[in-house]
Amino acid sequence: MTLDFIFLHFAWLGPWIFFLGATMEALPVIGTFLPGATIVTLGGFAAAQGYFSLSAVLIFSITGAIFGDAISYYIGSHGGKLIRRKKIISDVILQKGENFFHKYGNQSLLWGRFIGPIRSIMPFLAGLAKLKQKTFWTWNIISGIAWGFFYVLLGHFSGNLLSIIAKRWNHRLSWITLLVFTTTAIAWLITHHHESIKQYFINRSANFAKRVESYWFIKKLEKRYPALNEFFIVQSTQLKIYFLVIGLIVLSFTATLAIIFDWI
Repeated sequence: MTLDFIFLHFAWLGPWIFFLGATMEALPVIGTFLPGATIVTLGGFAAAQGYFSLSAVLIFSITGAIFGDAISYYIGSHGGKLIRRKKIISDVILQKGENFFHKYGNQSLLWGRFIGPIRSIMPFLAGLAKLKQKTFWTWNIISGIAWGFFYVLLGHFSGNLLSIIAKRWNHRLSWITLLVFTTTAIAWLITHHHESIKQYFINRSANFAKRVESYWFIKKLEKRYPALNEFFIVQSTQLKIYFLVIGLIVLSFTATLAIIFDWI
């Protein structure tokens, strides 16, 4: 059974997978383990290859994100106290989420969606705090649209770049050589320098986050939206920002080289 056969006969399932991925990521407990952002990013990537409609991936991902946050909100408002008393959700995560929510108020529903450790409990805490439904739905819709567009278009942009590379540099032997070399290098580095590499990237991402935060327009945004400051404090977010930028630079550079060499 080939990949093309699967997409031809089961493509209708695709948008619902992105819907469920976005929904499940917003649920307390489950959302901590399910990589919904990765799923919808892959949806954008697949759309760039022509397997899905980009608009369908966007609509289902955004709708799923909004729906998932709504479920989490109503769970918090109707059963939040019981869940807390039974310690179904880690006290550490709850405390982090509550600190974030009390510090930044309603904006936390937007910014919290992008911060790993607390992304799945912010709407739950909003329900637990009895946040007005009108206020919740306003921020839920805004954050769901922002989240969906960011991750889906990130995947779509990456997919387009890789398509350019594949079309321009289509020599199979070159791809195999590159794959073998990269795999060997990564395996050797992980085996011999795992801890030092990990610490290196932690330090680099922290320095990169500080540099980005020092830009005047970022400082201006932080004054208007104080919660944005959390992006440059949380280690997991620092790493995400660092690798996102580095990845896009590498893809763009490789695509440019492939085009140049093709012209030659």
